[in-house]
Amino acid sequence: MPDSKHPQKTSAPKGPSFAKPKNAYEAVDTAIAMLKDLHDRYPKSHFVAEHLDVKKEPERMDSLDQQLSIFKRQYKHRIGSWNGKKVPKPRNSESSWDYFQRVYGTVTWLVDNVVEQGLPTFPCGNVVGGGWSCLEIADDVYDIDGLVKATGNKELKNLSVFHGGWHIGRSFAFDQRTRSISGEHAIVPFDEGLQDLPEQTPAKSIQPFGLWFHKHVTGLVRIAEENLRAGL
Repeated sequence: MPDSKHPQKTSAPKGPSFAKPKNAYEAVDTAIAMLKDLHDRYPKSHFVAEHLDVKKEPERMDSLDQQLSIFKRQYKHRIGSWNGKKVPKPRNSESSWDYFQRVYGTVTWLVDNVVEQGLPTFPCGNVVGGGWSCLEIADDVYDIDGLVKATGNKELKNLSVFHGGWHIGRSFAFDQRTRSISGEHAIVPFDEGLQDLPEQTPAKSIQPFGLWFHKHVTGLVRIAEENLRAGL
């Protein structure tokens, strides 16, 4: 008989194994599939906004012990935006970033305080009350013009920030000074304290966004799942 004083922990749902992506486009799709899978297998304490089905998961956002009123208002257009979409094939001469933008648009992963241990979290939208995020990717997370004006360094306009967390050094940007044959730009760490551009990456050394994204998501998912499993 179960010991009432020491109840058995719920066993963690086993996830699928994902094949190694063959190219940068598959890497994007695999990373998204990993996020969707974790969202579905652990239905509380975190959520991927674009995969959220408010009608089927009406209490999902409330499972986070956070005030999300600003998030709900500011990112209403992201919530559930992947639902019902088919994944088309990549277009000729399309970079993996352009593919991500066309097919998925954004990714916004919020985690509860009990899940964030070891994750590089930051306020979603860099706004207090927007919820804690460990992954926010979009093409409008930061306006570089303000930094250019503040520093007087016009060369910083070569940076295009695509990942949140800019005020605490947990952001990333594309360095548009160089471009690979496949149309990819170098990915560099970004912080609002930046005064000058980083050393320029040779075109032949540029890692496609899709491969960077897959590696980044793989690391985040591993940490988050360990935290979620411990909380069962």
